Amino acid sequence: MIKETETMKSRNKILIGAGIAVLILASFYIFFPFWLVGPPPDPLYRIQNDDIYEHKVVVELFDSHNKTVLIKTHIVDPGEEVRYPKPFWLLLPWSDGKYTINVTLDGEIRKTREIYIHPWMLVNIDLYDPVYSKEPLTISEITV
Repeated sequence: MIKETETMKSRNKILIGAGIAVLILASFYIFFPFWLVGPPPDPLYRIQNDDIYEHKVVVELFDSHNKTVLIKTHIVDPGEEVRYPKPFWLLLPWSDGKYTINVTLDGEIRKTREIYIHPWMLVNIDLYDPVYSKEPLTISEITV
């Protein structure tokens, strides 16, 4: 009877040690990129209105299975910049992947782009930017 309790104690110690090791490895995998590069400074997307008029912008985000992940509507004043923060689940390492972003400007102009989201990227949406494009709506990716 005494041998069984000693065996159980040593088995419990091994299980506790293995559990702690798994937690340390998992936290290393999650937090090491942030420690190495720093916290992600960028929001999920940024909308810049360089026009003299107010615009309604609808942003839709779809995952690789074409399921809607996000739908947001913004009213952007002239000269205004809107930043939408990354949801927590997009900051996790396993959320990296291919997504599709659809942007609709004033219910008329629609652009679609495939993007690869990771913690240090930003989708840049420009409205009527005369410096970079003659089109009323441009979508680009920026990685820090």
